[in-house]
Amino acid sequence: MRPCGLAATGGLVAFVLNPAWMAWMSVPPPAALGWAGVAIGLPMVALGDWTFRSLGRNITDTVVTRREHTLIASGPYRYVRHPFYVTSAFAFAANALARRTGSSPRRASPS
Repeated sequence: MRPCGLAATGGLVAFVLNPAWMAWMSVPPPAALGWAGVAIGLPMVALGDWTFRSLGRNITDTVVTRREHTLIASGPYRYVRHPFYVTSAFAFAANALARRTGSSPRRASPS
């Protein structure tokens, strides 16, 4: 496992120093992945809104417990303990797919 770890770390370091050094292993992802990212991302907007609405007066801009707080066990909190984290994780993945991260930049053909 150590040789694999060293190879992966070496590839990462090479990419950080000069991305062109690792261009040989660039594989452009299919356009369907971009649309999959959009399909995943759109429901996350609705889930984020549902989460905010479910919290009602319990929402704070800091991590602090208020004296008049109540336990929310309805809305998305009925199914998941931290729906903001779920929303963020899926939104992050959706953004990466929609942007088709990892695709090589398209070069204009010489005229």
